[in-house]
Amino acid sequence: MAALTSSVLLAALLPAAAATAHPGPHDDPPPPDERFQKVLLENTGLTQPMRLSVTPDGRVVYIERDGRVKVWDPQTRNSVVAGSVPVRVTGELGMVGLALARDFAQTGHLFLHFSPPQWDTTWISRVSRFTLGADNTLDPASEKLVIDIPHPRGVGGGHSAGDLLATEDGYLFIATGDNTSCCASRGFPGTDERPGQANGDAQRTSANTNDLNGKILRIVPKADGGYDIPEGNLFPVGTDKTRPEIYAMGFRNPFTIGDWDPATGRLWMADYGPDAVLPDPERGPAGHVQVFLMDGPGNYGWPYCTMNKVPYNDWNYVEDKPGPWFDCDAPVNDSPNNTGLVNLPPIKGSTIYYTYDRQEYFPELFGGGAMAGPMYHYDADNPSTTKFPQWFDGRRFLYDWTTDWIQTTGFDAQGAPYQMHELLPDLDFRKPMDMEFGPDGSLYLLEYGNGWGASNDDAGIYRIDYVEGNRAPLVSTSLSADSGALPLTVRFDASASTDPDGNALTYAWDFDGDGTADATGAVATHTYTTAGEFQPRVTVRDSGGAESIANLSVVAGNTRPVVTIETPVDGGWAEFGENLPFRVRATDAEEGVIDCTKIKVAYQLGHNSHGHPMAEATPNADCTGVLVPGRDASHGPGAYVFHVLEASYTDGGGVAGAPALTGSGDIVLHPRQYAASTYQKGEGVGLYTGQLFVPGTGNWFMFPRINVAGITHLNVEFATRLPGVNLTVRAGSPTGPVVATFSNVPGTGSTSLSNRVYKWFGAPVRNPGGVHDLYFVADWTGQTQPELFVRGIQFQTTPTVTATVSPPEPTAGWYTGDVTLTYAGLTAGLWTGQHSVDGGTTWIDAAADGTATIGDVKGQVLYRAVDRAGNTSRQRSLWLRVDRTGPTVDVSGITDGASYGNSGTLTPDWTVTDTTSGVAGNTNLARLDDREIRRGRTIRLADLPPGEHTLVVTATDRAGNTTTRTVRFTTTTSVADLRALVDGYAAAGTISATRAGQLTGSLDRVATALAAGDRAGAVAALDTFLNQANTLNAPGPRAQLVRDAQVLIVEIR
Repeated sequence: MAALTSSVLLAALLPAAAATAHPGPHDDPPPPDERFQKVLLENTGLTQPMRLSVTPDGRVVYIERDGRVKVWDPQTRNSVVAGSVPVRVTGELGMVGLALARDFAQTGHLFLHFSPPQWDTTWISRVSRFTLGADNTLDPASEKLVIDIPHPRGVGGGHSAGDLLATEDGYLFIATGDNTSCCASRGFPGTDERPGQANGDAQRTSANTNDLNGKILRIVPKADGGYDIPEGNLFPVGTDKTRPEIYAMGFRNPFTIGDWDPATGRLWMADYGPDAVLPDPERGPAGHVQVFLMDGPGNYGWPYCTMNKVPYNDWNYVEDKPGPWFDCDAPVNDSPNNTGLVNLPPIKGSTIYYTYDRQEYFPELFGGGAMAGPMYHYDADNPSTTKFPQWFDGRRFLYDWTTDWIQTTGFDAQGAPYQMHELLPDLDFRKPMDMEFGPDGSLYLLEYGNGWGASNDDAGIYRIDYVEGNRAPLVSTSLSADSGALPLTVRFDASASTDPDGNALTYAWDFDGDGTADATGAVATHTYTTAGEFQPRVTVRDSGGAESIANLSVVAGNTRPVVTIETPVDGGWAEFGENLPFRVRATDAEEGVIDCTKIKVAYQLGHNSHGHPMAEATPNADCTGVLVPGRDASHGPGAYVFHVLEASYTDGGGVAGAPALTGSGDIVLHPRQYAASTYQKGEGVGLYTGQLFVPGTGNWFMFPRINVAGITHLNVEFATRLPGVNLTVRAGSPTGPVVATFSNVPGTGSTSLSNRVYKWFGAPVRNPGGVHDLYFVADWTGQTQPELFVRGIQFQTTPTVTATVSPPEPTAGWYTGDVTLTYAGLTAGLWTGQHSVDGGTTWIDAAADGTATIGDVKGQVLYRAVDRAGNTSRQRSLWLRVDRTGPTVDVSGITDGASYGNSGTLTPDWTVTDTTSGVAGNTNLARLDDREIRRGRTIRLADLPPGEHTLVVTATDRAGNTTTRTVRFTTTTSVADLRALVDGYAAAGTISATRAGQLTGSLDRVATALAAGDRAGAVAALDTFLNQANTLNAPGPRAQLVRDAQVLIVEIR
């Protein structure tokens, strides 16, 4: 397989049973949504609730990540803390799993999965059995250790899964994650086999038959602790290099186990997938979450294959390039980090799979947080009036934590899903975390709540009832204060409550939790005069006798601290890898202004709808501090990521009897640039070959929780085939206040849907004030079909750019070497520095490192910032005198490398220019060999000995740069040159005509001999010439002629 093409991938992903009809009991229309009610059981004091279980007597046991076990009691309709198990909260660890034993009704036994406090030294998670009393008290001394699960050292508790399922036939299923860092995988499987990178290799865990991580374990707990291995797991006891506890292997983060059907031996569970938003033809498909209806033990793929046995690439991490594709039918784990079998069981595909956007396969599903829920068993003999109807019998539930939907589906005899149905699509679910049917046939739901802190205000436990007749009221409450000093007067208000059948409502308030009504009416006031934590409640009853209860929490005698993040602003901006300064403040009515060094500030990397804890900081005494937002390679440019900053403080308690209270505040910050493909909601839009396609007017896409304060303009990267695009950015809704407008955008040069040309466009921003979801709405008119694609979005603030030069000071007023201009105040990737040395006619971009090298200039250097849409900052200037080059020296009258006969003359000349700093000193003199000459003076070459000569012209500019121009030439002699010299001397009268005639005659004989090839005769004639020249009276001619004759004799011989 060379690459995964879209058509091949789609064919592989479409379920085999997609076109098959499935007649059966679910062919009747589903029950009407309006007959279901979501009843609030508990929404106070929930701190990262993780799991719930419903006891046979109707109590709801639930756990919180910090180790608390709580019970909501239907008799009191209140929650109590049954007990607390010491845990270490780190990464995704803490208290993560809960299951009631099959004999809970008789024994009170339940199983808990948690990371002990000694995590940093033991590196284990633990499953223990505890006993919960009928009085809702957890006995810590009842602990029976069932199993310790070793984790890889140093990974930090990521991808920890942790769910438990105790079955009627005595099994305990345990979900474990791959506990593998995503550091270098870029959103694809971590199979990093490089030395020292074992924490990034899921082959060490998920694909390791000798390791308990990345698995579904199946054991049988023993009465006094420990466990037995049941028959029928993946590897029989005693198999070399295997663990017999393994029921199924090949998982990344199997967060939920929904159901085990003893009759069919099918296990229903879900696994979170990798983060790649888009497919990569060199690596594999985009990240998909998966839901499995397992028909038995097996290898389910991670990190080799996904979905319907679609392979990933065996990426070469050393060379950062693709390798072969994994073989789903015969997977091989040859990683050096593997301690198990090399040849693994063949991979089984998943039953249901989906990704961030709806696809042709399973078009009902989208998101990134697959969760497996229960299977409903209808009992006609159950007298409950709220039980789900028979239509749901045998249907399994699945839900998504990130996109807040709940679906049910039927399965045929072969285990293929059919007739998927969304449960209550118009109902508001807030991060559904766990669900289970109770003995009354109602669905109990745990919602984690929206938000990033340890305590989300909208977390809650609910019961979903099906009501044929009179439906219970829907209670909505508020209170004027949930804490305060004594005496504490609180105004309670339930006037927003409604009744779905329109019945009249009555109200009964119990302020102290003693079961006696203290007031009636929709609004009531009560004053607390004693310290403590109270659980007031209101019972709202309709005229038909149906009632609902809402529990509240009030602490009297202590006031919750007020913690605020003063800077930066919520919805604002921060860049990865850059300092993020913050200022926090905490006040407490009892303690006054809080020492800021006692405030805890935490940074999380937000991704889709969840966060990854990354760093913590303690503010300075002045309440300021700095964090550096970080990201890893798995949350790269193709992922929707942001920053979450949380500040919290726990006070020391109030007056005696009043518990300590924690106050917190959090904000969300954004990187200034998003890939448009990471939009969070949309209508009529979608991804086409990985990029956001906006087909027509009225379509929109949205990015949430943005504050445009300080944003000057918005840049959007368009590709469009035709002109006429209008895109309006609005706050709060597709019809909200206008933030920016892109009007009549011209065509960018695209020629088809696949041949796209992208260009950036900018628009000024109008600030509507505050934090808003931003909607990008296509609103062009007429018949224009521009085929609009959007690739990038930038939220820009025109910077005040500054620049410094290096070296900081010139020498003697001039820089004579490289001068580096370094820009400051620019965000990499958003703004580029530019400078101009010609008054702004030409602008030169800075290098990638934000610096520029300044060329020769005398005067003003302009500089500014420019973004991709061409927006520029206000230009600034500095004065520089830079002359890095010496003067220009041009020599004429003589040619470098030429050869001249010495009977002639040369007249060397030169000009010296310097357009930057100017020429300094005298430029009229030069050196010819060892003597000084003046420009424009004629030189008799006979005055120079035959051979090589050098003319050197040296010039200096006012900056101190020196240029040396060297011209090398050669003088030669010949018979013709000697004759010319003799003639010249005779003409000048320095030798007589008689002597000149003698010398000329000798030279004629030399020429005749040379013409005949008679070298000896030529030398003899030159000897005669030499003797004649030696007798001349004039010393100058004598010396020159003798010298040249001797040179010729040597050359001829």
